[in-house]
Amino acid sequence: MGRRLTRTAFGIFGKMDLVVPLSTIIDTMYRRVCPLYGQDERRRVQLLGSGVPFGSVKSSFLITAGHIVKAQGREPLLTWGAEGPEPLSGERIRWDDNSDVGPDYDLGLIALSRDEDSRLRRVYEFAHPERVSLDQPPCPKIYYLLAGYPAVRNRARARLIGPPLATSLVSGDIRPIALKRALRKSEQAHFALFFDPQRLRTVRHEPFRIPKPQGMSGGGVWRLEMDRTTKLATALRLVGIGIEYHPLEKMFVATRIKEAIPLAHDLVDLAKGRMPGGVVRSA
Repeated sequence: MGRRLTRTAFGIFGKMDLVVPLSTIIDTMYRRVCPLYGQDERRRVQLLGSGVPFGSVKSSFLITAGHIVKAQGREPLLTWGAEGPEPLSGERIRWDDNSDVGPDYDLGLIALSRDEDSRLRRVYEFAHPERVSLDQPPCPKIYYLLAGYPAVRNRARARLIGPPLATSLVSGDIRPIALKRALRKSEQAHFALFFDPQRLRTVRHEPFRIPKPQGMSGGGVWRLEMDRTTKLATALRLVGIGIEYHPLEKMFVATRIKEAIPLAHDLVDLAKGRMPGGVVRSA
């Protein structure tokens, strides 16, 4: 095994930014996003979507798509932990998507108990407020990495017998929301990433076929800066949560991570017995 390459770069990366090979980042993305499982009508364990582990001073939780939280209600949810399947027992809340006022954020949170937090930190690298940022307009050195767990790579089974398989996609083509079918999605709260299947390549320059995206909803979108020649990239910053895929336009739609901040405060209030307005608690 070769020595892991890390450097401190100036120039295009700015002063004293730590950079690593893009291949190293992609090979470890499975530690930044976790699978979410439920049961189908045959009681088989099936993948419902993805989530991003997030920790703050007051609480820790999984950020995911609101439609996953809504569809599952209070039915059991699992993720993959250090010793196999990990039940998730915490409160679940999401933005109210029935309101006709304002955009449809499609975000939800799943609270983690202290024990769940401790066990999941053995497997996953939690995002935290200091590593959250904003997306930026198109720029030659700025790229976005979308990660999640496609259901087609994680088939329903009678029981979970092995770790899940994640998929990561990198694009520098960020676009405004201009999709007629992206109902109630606003420029202020959402952005889109374009992926051309004909041009996608692995880090080894091999053709890459995008798997069917079902299951990647709730996965994270991270911003990075990369030198196209050396393939060295800066540390990742979480900027959004993937919520929709539009195959005709070849675009993934994401909600900006800042829209999850009010939900995090509401989750703390809920733990104190105060039901916040504008959100829905899974019944």
